[in-house]
Amino acid sequence: MTSHCPSRRFLAGATVFVLTWLGIAACADAAPVAPVCGLYVDGAQNALYLESADSARLEPEQDTPRRFHLLREGNALQLFDLASGRSERYTLSADAAQVRAADGTVYRRGNSTPCAASAPAPTAAIAQCRADLPACAQRLAQGDRAQAAALCGPQLPFACRALLEPAAAAPAAPAPAGAAVQPEAVCQRSASPQICTAAAERQWDAGQFLRAKALLEQACALSDPVACGRTTALEDVDAALLQSLPATRLPCGRFVAPIGDAISLQFGADGRVRSGKGEVMEARLEDGQVTLRQQDGQQWRLRPLGAKRLLGLDRAHRFMVFFGDEAGHCGTAAR
Repeated sequence: MTSHCPSRRFLAGATVFVLTWLGIAACADAAPVAPVCGLYVDGAQNALYLESADSARLEPEQDTPRRFHLLREGNALQLFDLASGRSERYTLSADAAQVRAADGTVYRRGNSTPCAASAPAPTAAIAQCRADLPACAQRLAQGDRAQAAALCGPQLPFACRALLEPAAAAPAAPAPAGAAVQPEAVCQRSASPQICTAAAERQWDAGQFLRAKALLEQACALSDPVACGRTTALEDVDAALLQSLPATRLPCGRFVAPIGDAISLQFGADGRVRSGKGEVMEARLEDGQVTLRQQDGQQWRLRPLGAKRLLGLDRAHRFMVFFGDEAGHCGTAAR
């Protein structure tokens, strides 16, 4: 009688095959998924580059470029802005065809490229900070000046920003680190247009307009179109112009700041000023400077430079120069 039972040799072979297949499947399941890299573009032609497993950059069409440390968690992309010290959450679609930002902006894949090798941390301190960037940024925001000085550089420019804070620049700071808190030194160490602009803001607020202008030029050299536009507006501001005598009367006529959406001011003979948006403000002359009070209580501060230029001093109008195109002809700023 013929036996239909499988032979021991067959069973052994089948068992080996099944175990081998299961082992291969388990290894396949355990194998890490290769990160997706390449160019993604939104409808306004702003370009998002996923450069490596842990780095990305955003190059807006008309704005300051941004660099990120990238943490990938499945399809979630945690982008830590290396200049601001803030995190944003993006999402990669299952087919890797698009990336969606937290504000709803969709970046669609332009092309895929091999991921670049991740850059190693040059120091142990930088490696430790990278291990938990949000916590590191929080420590620096709380005034850890010594750590900020140790971390400030192109790898972690947000640490350089901490050196620009008033607490970091206090006179009681130790002498050896004093040079590091000079805005020019911080800008140079950071190699970041955002930090160079922040340094320029500090100098502008301190009345050091030419030093601020030089820092904006450095930001422009780092491929920041916003800084380049500001330096163009400040092109004629020099030491001789800044020696203009303090104003003894309010300006007359229309003044325009030709930057972005041009801002215009019409100074009337009655001391009222009408903005390009139709708002009427009261103008006063205080210590040679022009003060405008908005209806919501916000104030403009402008420094006249001769008869045909006004320099913005308040935070909302930093780096702005208003040029008079009808100086000497006061219009009426009707209510």
